[in-house]
Amino acid sequence: MTIRTRFAPSPTGYIHVGNVRTALYTYLIARKHQGNFILRIEDTDQARFVEGAEELILKTLNWLGLDWDEGPNLNNDKEIGNFGPYHQTDRREIYLKWAKKMIDEELAYADPYTPEQVQAFRDQAKSEKRAFLYRDHRPENPPEWQLGMPLRFKVPEIKRYSWQDAVMGELSAGPEALDDFILIKADGLPTYNFAHIIDDFEMKITHVIRGSEYIASTPKYLSLYEALKIEPPILAHVPHIMAPTGNKKLGKREELFWDIAPWGKRRKRQILYVINCECGEMSVWQLDADEPSPRDEVCEVCGRVLFDADGNAMQPLEKEFI
Repeated sequence: MTIRTRFAPSPTGYIHVGNVRTALYTYLIARKHQGNFILRIEDTDQARFVEGAEELILKTLNWLGLDWDEGPNLNNDKEIGNFGPYHQTDRREIYLKWAKKMIDEELAYADPYTPEQVQAFRDQAKSEKRAFLYRDHRPENPPEWQLGMPLRFKVPEIKRYSWQDAVMGELSAGPEALDDFILIKADGLPTYNFAHIIDDFEMKITHVIRGSEYIASTPKYLSLYEALKIEPPILAHVPHIMAPTGNKKLGKREELFWDIAPWGKRRKRQILYVINCECGEMSVWQLDADEPSPRDEVCEVCGRVLFDADGNAMQPLEKEFI
């Protein structure tokens, strides 16, 4: 099996150290196992699109030496790789094809409610002191879906899910974690919850490394994988990067983040600090060094923290690695 990892940032803001850590992990694991490192731009949130954000992503990865095997081309508009397009807005027809398949198999339905009606459902749940679940209001006879209407996933089975996380170990969540989430928005573009699963499958991604904030949504993803008869990739959720005080998550606008930007005076030292702390091997890269040690050595050390020689998930990380 060829190991294929992906870094899939959204150009809704400028790249920060949390993004950099994810990119480093995905790159190192791919290189450790002679695999492929894919760059995919998840640009479906057009309302929050930030001009220049994608260019900064590409330039930052290039500056870091994280060369990608597939994805956008830094020098021109021609993409690299055989599994494109690598911008989600260019993959619209792919998502619509999968959406139609789900409708035909009664796994999706048109959302007939107005925002005001949905808010009324939320208010009712709040007044009754219970969690709001859209599936409690699933329409009995939804209208025929067409572009311009939200399309929702019809969760086929309400049950508990358990799964193995390469970092966090054995995790589980009850049926309350499942709901009928939106697949296609009213603007015709997919949600992250839908698009990343389709893209990872079609791009043959084997390992997904992302922040721990996605753990709460994993049961929903597993339900969709199951409904589509797709084998999930190996999942690895990494902990938050903490502020120097140690009692809160590092904010995107704190000084440490902005020092990572290409114009930051301490950019390399901060990146080396992230790698050293995460991998638990301070000897790999010296904080005061002008240049990192050979990347092969770094790939070897950091790659073995999460996965064995065949790319299979190892035991959950010991606390000193977290």
